[in-house]
Amino acid sequence: SSGYDGSPSDIDIHAREVLSMRRRATEIIAHHCHQSVDQVADDIDRDRFMSAREAKGYGLVDDVLTDRKGLQLERFTHKQSLGDGYSNGETS
Repeated sequence: SSGYDGSPSDIDIHAREVLSMRRRATEIIAHHCHQSVDQVADDIDRDRFMSAREAKGYGLVDDVLTDRKGLQLERFTHKQSLGDGYSNGETS
């Protein structure tokens, strides 16, 4: 949900923008998941929880990992995730 305070015309502008962004996000998800816009709109209207396999079937994810062996995982610290100048564990 979205909260907004202001004059009636400002609220109207904000509401139109929120609806426009929601519509665009729905179109993007539908395109990449190979679902209809109507189906995605119905699914995001209410919370829809999916297992990993259901998400793959829907098109939200490409693959579901069942084993971590052989994965090249990079470890990042909390500081790195905040963008403090670190990159892949190395300082510049």
